[in-house]
Amino acid sequence: DESVPVLMELTKESTATLAALRALRNIGDDAIEATPTLLELAQSENKAIRAAAAETLAYIDPSNSVSADILVEEFQESAVRDAGTYRPTSTRISALAQLGQRRPAETVPNVLELLDEFRTRSAAAEVLGGIGKPAAAAIPQLAELARDGDTAISNSAVGALARMEKDGILTIVKDLEERHIDRFAFALAQSISSELEVDSPDSTWLLELMENPNHRVRGVAVWGLVQFGNQAKAALLKATEDARPHVRSAAMLALGARPDNDASLLAAMTDESRDVRRTVVTVLGQRAP
Repeated sequence: DESVPVLMELTKESTATLAALRALRNIGDDAIEATPTLLELAQSENKAIRAAAAETLAYIDPSNSVSADILVEEFQESAVRDAGTYRPTSTRISALAQLGQRRPAETVPNVLELLDEFRTRSAAAEVLGGIGKPAAAAIPQLAELARDGDTAISNSAVGALARMEKDGILTIVKDLEERHIDRFAFALAQSISSELEVDSPDSTWLLELMENPNHRVRGVAVWGLVQFGNQAKAALLKATEDARPHVRSAAMLALGARPDNDASLLAAMTDESRDVRRTVVTVLGQRAP
């Protein structure tokens, strides 16, 4: 990228340093030649520049070991400095997560320590969720935090568990009280549908959840079954007859991607629930030429 040398020079201008670092971060690994400059800035006495340089380096070269220590330190210092819960930017969380994916042995233990401090727990859980399976050692601590009275911490922990592996989701569904499932069902559904990686063609564990007496759990399971295609079709068709409208709606959305399910969708146009009928119209409308 021809802009990299220019941006490297701009990092030397005090009024442009942070903006130049953000631009280099957005370029990503094509800015690898800026690594020496970033390493130098990562030693700056200015804490904001030091953290921004470490974040940028994480995006450009996540195999570098320097960034993780600096970013974890920045988390810790912010927890001491700030009166409330530490809320880093999404790019900072993502930077530390990328480092954890590349260098889990060095990064994960440090992030686990952040779970011990109330002000950094929520952010640390998000980082661990971003790291995913390499941070599976955090599952017991995250399962405990999922019971926390603080909603932000609980939701972050639930999201992290769901992104690690199916065992993380099972930990929540099987062990938490019903009121917790009600509270976190949306976070679980979002995590399953967008993040959970399927390791095998076995959907048995989700099919079991479809029989759970808690309707929130059944709704969560529907989103997981979407990823199994025809293997889960029978369960999804059964879900269209669930007693709860939100479960039926979720099943309609899951089935709606394939034209061969149109009969079920059309039949649902007479559903007693307006929300279900609206979902069917939306699904069919999205497929209209």
